[in-house]
Amino acid sequence: MRFVHYPLNAIAQAWLKKASEATIKAAAKLTDVERKAYVSSRSDVWSTLKETLEHLSAGKCWYTEARDNKVSYWQVDHYRPKALYPWLAFSWDNLRLSGAKPNLRKSDDFPLGAGSPRGSDAEGIKGEQPLLLDPTRWGDPDLLTFKADGEPVCATPADPFSKERVTTTVKLLGLDSEGLCAHRREKWRSCERKLKKLQKLLETNRHQANPEGGELIDEICRDLEALYDDEAEFTSTAWSCAQELNASRLIELARYRARLLRELEQG
Repeated sequence: MRFVHYPLNAIAQAWLKKASEATIKAAAKLTDVERKAYVSSRSDVWSTLKETLEHLSAGKCWYTEARDNKVSYWQVDHYRPKALYPWLAFSWDNLRLSGAKPNLRKSDDFPLGAGSPRGSDAEGIKGEQPLLLDPTRWGDPDLLTFKADGEPVCATPADPFSKERVTTTVKLLGLDSEGLCAHRREKWRSCERKLKKLQKLLETNRHQANPEGGELIDEICRDLEALYDDEAEFTSTAWSCAQELNASRLIELARYRARLLRELEQG
């Protein structure tokens, strides 16, 4: 999970108008049954935002960082489920891009911390303590990190509430599925191989002229730039690997070299 910048100006005015009209009509229903029926009948409102949400995450699920072929087709998830928070059914800032698998697992579940009241209006939710990590909230994605085998774990295990949030999120979304763990393992191994090889090449070529070694260094720098590109899959895993190897500076140098080579090639 990576932080997703979700600005209001990314949403078309026409969509905001349609969502506002749907919210007003839903609120005008006399009973909860009528209101829920109306909300369910207007899935066209949030589904038409799918392309915008996909653009914000470079075509990746906001929860898993996987592309749709790894977590099935795209769905628009209500972070706070519309069944529990019907007044947020058409709120743009409550919508997340999700693969079908994590979205179906999550369903209408939205657990809160012990003793946390469940809000019944826009003001009330400000006092909630959600256990589900939110990719659009600063700090939340940073609580989730990964091990070399792809297993998701808490980055701050000494903090009981953070650990509970990560454990709940992993279980609720199925982030520990073997499929996702396998892809993260491969990402970690690719990063680890490239980083260790680059470090070794830099050490052996530091004091000697070796054209072939230089070419190989350039090749690895390009590979690392691709692995750590913000639009690549599972970049959280890549950065977990970098932290484990204390290689952040090495990645910075590799990305700089790759950009320089591209500029030279482009003239």
